[in-house]
Amino acid sequence: MTLPLDVALLLTQENRTSVAAVLAVVEASLPPSRVRGRAVTRFEDAFDADVLGFSFCSGQREAVRAALAGLRTAAPRVKTLAGGPHATAASVDALALGFDWVCPGEAGPTLIEHLEALAGGTAVASGVLAPGRAEPLDRYPPW
Repeated sequence: MTLPLDVALLLTQENRTSVAAVLAVVEASLPPSRVRGRAVTRFEDAFDADVLGFSFCSGQREAVRAALAGLRTAAPRVKTLAGGPHATAASVDALALGFDWVCPGEAGPTLIEHLEALAGGTAVASGVLAPGRAEPLDRYPPW
């Protein structure tokens, strides 16, 4: 992967506040020369990304599975990351849906460490990321 690492987060009506918080954490923690975060509302807008993140609830599981299968066909080089309530409650199941990585719990430090490792070429190949220490998300401005 080339720098800056391009990280797209799928923005939906259901996860809009989570995506805003995660983008704020990325922007406040990582220099744009290393990682560029952005929100996308259509999968097609992430076909050029290095990583596409999904934050979803268990009720969205089947729709996410179908979308992920379509993404794998249309843009197989894009790496995928699951987060949100389903990834936290059922990490192994989220991984079995076909994600490259699952980030359970609060995304803050765990996500930042993983993106730094990806940008540096030292990230784990795939799996459930070990949750880091929880940080209050209000220290990151949402806009």
